Amino acid sequence: MDKEEAERLKRAIEQTRVPWLRVSEIVFNATGESYELTCTYREQASSSFHDDEIWRPRLIRSPRDWIRLLTRHRNLPW
Repeated sequence: MDKEEAERLKRAIEQTRVPWLRVSEIVFNATGESYELTCTYREQASSSFHDDEIWRPRLIRSPRDWIRLLTRHRNLPW
């Protein structure tokens, strides 16, 4: 993504206000010569004793990555 597209995607994600994703910053990937969003993504981890929330780092490299993540999360049995 170019920088403007990354900024638009960041604003769109923040306006969606999903509680399971936090956008940290926009970073430049010199290898791919593109901008990416660094995020933390909440996953549900269940053990035999209790349920925990685990926040994992996540990179969103394109709007398609965001749509894929949104669709996958929608289909989870929360």
